[in-house]
Amino acid sequence: LLTGSDDGIIRVWIPHKTICEETLKGHSSAITHIKTHPQVRRFVSLSEDRNIYVWSEYTWVCLQSLPVQYMNLAPISSMCYNTFNNEVVLANSNISKCLGRGTEAYESTYTSHDSLLCGLLYHSTYKQVVSACINGTVAVWDFTSGKLVMEFKVTSDHFRRLTAIAFDGPQRRLITADRKLRLWNFNNGAQLKVLSVTIPNEVCIRNRVFVSQMDSNIIYNLDINGDDNIFLENPYANGISSINIHKNKLVTALTNGEIIVWNVDTSKAIFSLNPRMSPQIQMIYHSHEEKMRTVVLFLKTREVNANTATLLTSAGGHLYACSVISHGGLLGRFKAVKKEGAVITTMTTDANEQILLTGDNTGTIYMWNIQIFGFRRISLYKPDLLRSWQCHLFGIVNVQCDPVCKYIITTGFDCNVQVWRDNGSPLGTLGKNQWE
Repeated sequence: LLTGSDDGIIRVWIPHKTICEETLKGHSSAITHIKTHPQVRRFVSLSEDRNIYVWSEYTWVCLQSLPVQYMNLAPISSMCYNTFNNEVVLANSNISKCLGRGTEAYESTYTSHDSLLCGLLYHSTYKQVVSACINGTVAVWDFTSGKLVMEFKVTSDHFRRLTAIAFDGPQRRLITADRKLRLWNFNNGAQLKVLSVTIPNEVCIRNRVFVSQMDSNIIYNLDINGDDNIFLENPYANGISSINIHKNKLVTALTNGEIIVWNVDTSKAIFSLNPRMSPQIQMIYHSHEEKMRTVVLFLKTREVNANTATLLTSAGGHLYACSVISHGGLLGRFKAVKKEGAVITTMTTDANEQILLTGDNTGTIYMWNIQIFGFRRISLYKPDLLRSWQCHLFGIVNVQCDPVCKYIITTGFDCNVQVWRDNGSPLGTLGKNQWE
């Protein structure tokens, strides 16, 4: 037990004893506040003459003293000792902070977002990164410096979770999904339009947005202007886990590993493909019970023909390259993870689609050279792995890169958005570090 008195002496007491164990002298006026830090066995005291003393409970000697500065002359009415960050906060009509050693401990707990991340975008024209978390906060970052440009809320209440974000085709507007489809000006945070649909996945082309729900067989084909909305019913199976689009073909990946290809113009399903079961395009769907997370990605710069893979799809830890025309099918397959049981969670490419980035649920990023992968004949050889490195302690949610893949941006289940150089060295964490 510690007590401070008007004679400036701090006394140390043992419960149930009537005589104090120690008397600590140092203050020259009455002591008004005492705060302890049990973990490191230290405590701080404040006296009326506006001096702070730091004491050791091991030796009962003063370790440090500092005067209170930059506050008005009114009596200090309150003192708070932030033990985690080793800082003392004082208040009268002003508030003042006195930082102690170890303040980097608190800085190390900074994260890019307060909640789990659900979306990551890179705008190559503005050189900005847009990240979003499930509590509905969207952050816009200056990619060249790591500084936060602006932050705004896109959900109307605390009970509605944000599930996905995307740019519209020209990348002028931000689209968010939280049971409703919302369009935003991400330069000032202004909401432009609201469409009422339920969506966790979305892609956009030619002023139309295609959206889907995880446990539903409905695909929404929505006009951004709200004039011509179409609803596609998936007749094959429930559970759409990922969607992507290229020209007039929409690809939906189901939770059982099946890939369904749609004709956007006719709103009809053309054919299905399950690269785990058969390398051939199937005109008839076969149902399977196993559920998994499947990621799909169109290679939009490649020529569309039977001998060229224009679709990459993942199933577990394997990656498949397919041609999505009637005489196409599987053209490549390889294991894209190192650890047994790891699963691919996200993938993207550079602007020329020569470098493929994949992330898995162990927090590892892989950089592949796919310039000659997926052409002419079926290959079970993996493309060249340029490098891989551990990005996050837990799984990777999203990965993006600049147009030439010089810098890579990742989000993880640790609520951080991290920026990496192409050699795997870290540039910094958005919200924690800044750079030139």
